[in-house]
Amino acid sequence: MDSSSISADDFQEAKSFVWSAIKNFKISSNDTRVGIIRFSTVANVIFDFQFSADNNILRLEEVVDNIVLAEGSDTNTERALQLARTDLFSAKGGSRPDVPKILVVITGGKSENILAVARASMALKENHVTIVVVGIGDEVNIEELLTMASSADDVILLRTFKELKKRVSRIKDIVCDGE
Repeated sequence: MDSSSISADDFQEAKSFVWSAIKNFKISSNDTRVGIIRFSTVANVIFDFQFSADNNILRLEEVVDNIVLAEGSDTNTERALQLARTDLFSAKGGSRPDVPKILVVITGGKSENILAVARASMALKENHVTIVVVGIGDEVNIEELLTMASSADDVILLRTFKELKKRVSRIKDIVCDGE
């Protein structure tokens, strides 16, 4: 979840979308697991797959509610992708080898280094992670989104963050098709 180039209101819309998406799945150690990385100038794992497996849905909602807008104005997408590979889609992060791996990247900006984004996304794809990218607003770089996504069908473009919640079912359909 990119928080580099968005307003506090847009960040709230993004968090609301994330929660709407999470609550549409059955979250447990034997079912769907979720994780969140917030990125801007730096990238941070908010929680990993193991955390979602070990905690109830009310705890997950509380954690999502308490995510704060990151400081910084850079969009360090490549660092978020690297963290996804090392800290989410790994045994350490609670990833399981026998289940589909789907990453949804929500961004309202363009990274500082498209080549690094390409390398980081390729490393995820080589580890059988399907990447769905949601680009929002006029600041995104379409070429970068297409490079990052697993396919052109895995790119969703929106004009505003307010459109996110309207697209929950569409994004869930894409994610579930990747399973």
